[in-house]
Amino acid sequence: MKATSTNLFVGARVKVEGERPAFEVIERRGEEFLVAAGVIRLWVKKERLKLLPPKEKPEKRFPEISETESSYTVDLHGLTVALAEVELEKALSDALLRHADHLDVIHGIGTGKLKEFVQRYLARFKQVKRFQIQERNPGTTRAYL
Repeated sequence: MKATSTNLFVGARVKVEGERPAFEVIERRGEEFLVAAGVIRLWVKKERLKLLPPKEKPEKRFPEISETESSYTVDLHGLTVALAEVELEKALSDALLRHADHLDVIHGIGTGKLKEFVQRYLARFKQVKRFQIQERNPGTTRAYL
C-alpha cells in the first residue's frame, strides 16, 4: 500500500525504497519520518515509504478474572516500546476496571528496554501501589494495584 501522511503512524511497519529490511516508524516531523530497523535509524520522506501489513503475532489471550482469581497478565514479548505501550495501557485499564489485585507484565529479559519502559510507565500511575521483578521469573514485573 502506498504510504500517505494519513496512513503512516508511529509504530507502523514500512518498507523504505532502496533498503532491504522492514522498518518501524518511530517519529514524524512534517512530511519526514524517522524509521528504525534494529540500530539503523533513517529520516525518510514519505514518498520513499511503502506501508506494510502489521507483523503477524499470536493473538493475545488475557485470562478472565473470576471471583476467586484476582490477577491479570499481559505478554509484551517481542513488541516494540511503542506497541508495548498500547498493550500495557489496555491491560492496566482492564485490570483496574476488574478490580484485580495485581497485573503481571511479561516483558522478557532481552536487552532490558521493555523492562525499563514498563517500570517507567507503571511509576506514573497512583493506582499502582508498587511493582517488582518476580524472583522466580526475572522476565516478569508484577504491579500491585
